[in-house]
Amino acid sequence: MATLPDMPTPITPDPPDLPIEPDQGPATPPLEPGEPPVPLKV
Repeated sequence: MATLPDMPTPITPDPPDLPIEPDQGPATPPLEPGEPPVPLKV
């Protein structure tokens, strides 16, 4: 990971679905259909 110079660039604009912020925890869809949304913050 440390070898990639473009690491800080593609992490901001593309992945809005990724749980980067704590507020996006409950907003993220469940991994499997039928499974309850698991909050990242416990």
